[in-house]
Amino acid sequence: MKFAQTGDKKLFELLYDNCADDLYHFLVTQSDIHLAKDISQKTWLTVFEKPQLYRESGRFSAWLFTIARNKLLDEFRRTNRWQSMTDD
Repeated sequence: MKFAQTGDKKLFELLYDNCADDLYHFLVTQSDIHLAKDISQKTWLTVFEKPQLYRESGRFSAWLFTIARNKLLDEFRRTNRWQSMTDD
């Protein structure tokens, strides 16, 4: 929450250090390593550019994983991978 209020880069680094491995692991279990890296990077960029979207009532990690999940689904839809995954 403090990062959302202040935009302090040190606080962002702390968030990244605490959550980056878990986020990457979540994404790699849902996709492949290359896509997981890409979506992870896009997710952190969103967190950095739009911290005001975080709501204090929830956990940061839940917000972070929701962003990542939505970005991953968007990528699946964009590349039509969603259809092939549901056919299996």
